[in-house]
Amino acid sequence: MGSSTGNRKDSIQVARLASGRKAAPAPICAWHDALWVMSCGEPARDAGTDLCILHSKEANKDRGTFYERVGEKLRARDYNFAGAVFPGDLDFSGKEFVNANFREAEFRGRADFSGAVLGGATNFFLAKFREAAVFSRARLDGEARFSSVEFGGAAYFTRAVFSGSAVFFKARFGAEASFLEAEFHGPAHFVRGKFSGRADFAGAEFRQVADFHWVSFSGETSFAQTVWGGNDTLTYGSRARPSFLGAVSFFEANFGGKTYFAGNRLAGAVDFVRAQFAEAAFFTSRPLRPGVLPELGEAGKEAAESAGERAELTAGATAEGEERQAPAESKEEQAPELCFEEVFLEQPQRVRFDNFDLRRTTLAGSNLRHAGFHNCRWPRKRGRFAVYDEVKGRGGDPEALRLLYRDLRVNLEEAREVRTAGDFYYGEMELQRKARRRGRDLGRWLRRFFSPHTFYWLAGGYGERPLRAVLFFGFLLALFGWLFHQQSFLRVLEGQVVESPGWAACLGHSLRALTLQANFYLQPYSEWAHRLTLLARFVGPLQIVLIAVTLRRRLRR
Repeated sequence: MGSSTGNRKDSIQVARLASGRKAAPAPICAWHDALWVMSCGEPARDAGTDLCILHSKEANKDRGTFYERVGEKLRARDYNFAGAVFPGDLDFSGKEFVNANFREAEFRGRADFSGAVLGGATNFFLAKFREAAVFSRARLDGEARFSSVEFGGAAYFTRAVFSGSAVFFKARFGAEASFLEAEFHGPAHFVRGKFSGRADFAGAEFRQVADFHWVSFSGETSFAQTVWGGNDTLTYGSRARPSFLGAVSFFEANFGGKTYFAGNRLAGAVDFVRAQFAEAAFFTSRPLRPGVLPELGEAGKEAAESAGERAELTAGATAEGEERQAPAESKEEQAPELCFEEVFLEQPQRVRFDNFDLRRTTLAGSNLRHAGFHNCRWPRKRGRFAVYDEVKGRGGDPEALRLLYRDLRVNLEEAREVRTAGDFYYGEMELQRKARRRGRDLGRWLRRFFSPHTFYWLAGGYGERPLRAVLFFGFLLALFGWLFHQQSFLRVLEGQVVESPGWAACLGHSLRALTLQANFYLQPYSEWAHRLTLLARFVGPLQIVLIAVTLRRRLRR
């Protein structure tokens, strides 16, 4: 009896002690961001890692509980999903967010934000999309930060509207990236981004600055019909690797502000067909320092203060901008074909091509009069500088090609690049000599070999070939000497008519007639001898003047 009473007292005492003990606090989620700036604060539900259901990285975590918690946050208008790990497909299409924070979030399935409205600042910094990320027709009203985001699947921003700045700094697009008809109302920054698949910006509109500083495009890239309306369009290339490995299209693109293509090195075909430039354009193979941009002023200024050039298309250059020495054949093979045809330049005098490789660039149909060309590399045809439109020989409009040569010649003469300008004048005259008239041109071949242009070509290469001019003078000397050998002459000292004088006498008379010197030893006697002498006195001075002109042009070079 006594022992039972004692046991009851002990149990009562234990119960009292238990009731007085404080309950242990629930564990808090141990997640924090990479900079230890943010933490979670929610109760931990994963005992193994001390993480909550949102931040748990377990592949088999309870998805029902997870999405239930996501729904609770959405109903509470709590859009902080920093570091959250979304285990499967996510459907946020048509949802509205304010100051959404997906910093360091991981999307393991398809993430659908199509038609969503993201107001305020939207943060996807360091987020990872393992599969497709869909932002088609989404509206991002504030600053949109996609810095260092990894898009493992396709990224669709088709017809998305960025009302504020769009920052894709160091973003990695592992598959197709589509910004088709996207609108960027604020600055767009893709600095040091990497596009491993096809990049489609066709029909996109950049209303402010578009910065593609050191961006790498590994696949096909399209900027067709893109509108660049900002003050500056920046596309800096990297010396370490080409900026564009695949084909690039700027078909019917509209550049409304100053345009810089600085330091780009292109490895694929480039298409600028029917592109329009309203302001100055700067295309250069030399990289510009960030924040230091040249002023695009009037034509004739220094390269760093004038308007543009275009990107170097061949194999690499040293850090100082000097080209590496390589065989010409290998460089020609590496140079991609760039199409700059039918490009409309509203202010061509503010466009400059400086130190630019144009060996495989077609330019026909573009209004390039008064555009600047400085130290450019041109293709060669039979030893002379030419344009690739003529070298490739794929037909086209000969008249348009002749006008192109004329405009380029004027530009190079203004830049005092006399040698290239002379070769372009030669090309212009060649096209005019070989031109086909409209309709059935039956006399084309006759006109090609028997016309004033033909004789101008033979006499001195259109005033550009001094050696040919001298040789043609020698040909005239021999020709008239042979013709005089067939005629009758009067020996003045002997008063004797001579039929078919000796070769030395005939050549001497030919030389004196061609150089307008009097011959006191031999005078023409027959009617044809007089006519040939008058013809030689007319042709000779013209050929001498042509020799002087060609020599002067050669000395100017």
